[in-house]
Amino acid sequence: ALLQPFYPGVKLPDAPAQLEGLYRQTFAQHHALLLLDNAKDAAQVRELLPPAPSAAIVTSRTRFSLSGQGLHPLRLNVLAWEEARALLRKSAPRLRETPDAEWDELAKRCGRLPLALRVVAALLEARPDWTPVSLAAKLRDERRRLELLRAPGDPDLDVEAALGLSYAALPPA
Repeated sequence: ALLQPFYPGVKLPDAPAQLEGLYRQTFAQHHALLLLDNAKDAAQVRELLPPAPSAAIVTSRTRFSLSGQGLHPLRLNVLAWEEARALLRKSAPRLRETPDAEWDELAKRCGRLPLALRVVAALLEARPDWTPVSLAAKLRDERRRLELLRAPGDPDLDVEAALGLSYAALPPA
């Protein structure tokens, strides 16, 4: 799948060794940045790491190391208050003039998590009758919060679904 855009209409080799050789050759000849998102472990992505001049960004909900392949972990934290406000203002342009205190209340209800903040902004943009204050009031109910933090019709803006991936990976105990 990663090679097909480089060879439109061409049947790629079936043999794994030939496919691997073509993969290495292709990414050695192009400047490509691969985003290997939501990796389960190092083994899942190790063979997909491209040679220079191409590069890869690997995201995961679990901790593992690829330092032997030249990748080093960058642990991300929640957004700072200023960053959360900036994301909300950028994502909900009609509400740019909203006071910081109102954005901060929404950011607090979203745990300052980028996905939750993007969902809140999408909801505010889609519902002109909602304000940051009214949405923050709805999000105060922790029993309904995850139910509210999804943008209808956009599976990429669903906090419960994103958390579900991590939850499913937990051991039964």
